[in-house]
Amino acid sequence: MIETVTLSLWEDLIHSQRWEELRARLTATHSSDIAEAMGQIHAKEQAVVFRLLSRDHAAQVFSRRLTHCRVEKCAQMFA
Repeated sequence: MIETVTLSLWEDLIHSQRWEELRARLTATHSSDIAEAMGQIHAKEQAVVFRLLSRDHAAQVFSRRLTHCRVEKCAQMFA
């Protein structure tokens, strides 16, 4: 089951340190959705998210995040 990314919920879970619930939600979320959401949260929160992901899931998110960043930079160059 793929879960919809809810940034406010993620931020709430991080700030209240409910790691197991956040890990379960991240596990149920597609890597491309996590990668997209990562661009909207602070660096410290990004680090928390990466630490809670499995190694394989983190690699997928990281790869998609790099691709997403390249697309954003290209869009800025041609805007």
